[in-house]
Amino acid sequence: MSGWDQYVQQIASMGGVEKVAIVGEYHDASTNAVQKSVWAKNSGFKDDAASTKCLLDLLDFQNNIPTFQASGIYPEPNVKFMFVRPDENYIVGKKNQDTLYVVSFKQGVFVVIHNSEGVAGNILNTVNKLADHIRTSYGA
Repeated sequence: MSGWDQYVQQIASMGGVEKVAIVGEYHDASTNAVQKSVWAKNSGFKDDAASTKCLLDLLDFQNNIPTFQASGIYPEPNVKFMFVRPDENYIVGKKNQDTLYVVSFKQGVFVVIHNSEGVAGNILNTVNKLADHIRTSYGA
């Protein structure tokens, strides 16, 4: 199990959390290109190309806020969340009783979806603390 899996398990163990993914990017020196990939996720997110593309598209969320405001946020194919609000390090979306958080750290994002059983403030606070920990401990 990678270190990223431990973060996914910690978040997924919170009440009401259905889906968790960590998506990141790094510079590949051998190809001199930025590589984007899903670093870890729970079984809630599918393992197909279309689902992976939706997650990778969230990496650059700060530059896509106008698009999300106009068209919604798609963490999965054909699953639209209404854009609720941005913050410096995260965005929030809603779909019926489900809430989406995309929380950034330097090289990636946490993508978390929880249902109405989850305590929204607690979940967002925990994910923000994990992102802060990654930023300060690893510079990532």
